[in-house]
Amino acid sequence: MYNLSIHLVFFFIVVTVAMADNIVEYAKHCVIHMEGTRRRKCEYNAYGGQKEAIEAAKCWLARGKSLMADFDSFKGQPKERKEWIVTNFGASAEQPGKALQYQRTHLIYRLADGDVGWVEAEMMHKALQASPLLADSSKFTLVFVKGSNQFKATVMNEDEDTSKLFDDVGAAQKWILHMAKGSEASMIENYIVKYIYIYRNIYICKSTR
Repeated sequence: MYNLSIHLVFFFIVVTVAMADNIVEYAKHCVIHMEGTRRRKCEYNAYGGQKEAIEAAKCWLARGKSLMADFDSFKGQPKERKEWIVTNFGASAEQPGKALQYQRTHLIYRLADGDVGWVEAEMMHKALQASPLLADSSKFTLVFVKGSNQFKATVMNEDEDTSKLFDDVGAAQKWILHMAKGSEASMIENYIVKYIYIYRNIYICKSTR
């Protein structure tokens, strides 16, 4: 009973410390606490692993706090606030006639539900930057295209850039990883061919002496 009490106290301390950081890590996912009771859950396998998901969670938390601070800055400016909401959350996020606290909570819910495309793109971009599968994270971009409500993934190669639109941010992530793997394999192949050619010429030169 004494040992159980110690374990429970230790568990409470660990969880309390994690809560203070607003991100609680579990075996297969992490949970982000920003405000109130609404939470954002990030599955590790959706972002490529635990490290990648934590980076995505940090991005969501920082962006969410920044957006809520911006919302609070529009005191006595209903027109400007409305324009800001439409720009950052879309026209469907408007809550005309509702109290400010209700509107604020509604925006937090949209963030928590993953309904803000450009924030989702930022999160996945951060996750990809932390991925060990990408040798050079500067060779790709992932953005949200508001006009089409799609995610645009771009991989930059030596010859030309390759881009593709996706309805799902997870599909865009998988495509970038696939393209990066193919690009790296092609680079290695080019190096092999280059060195074979060099050594072949050296061998020919020695043979003709």
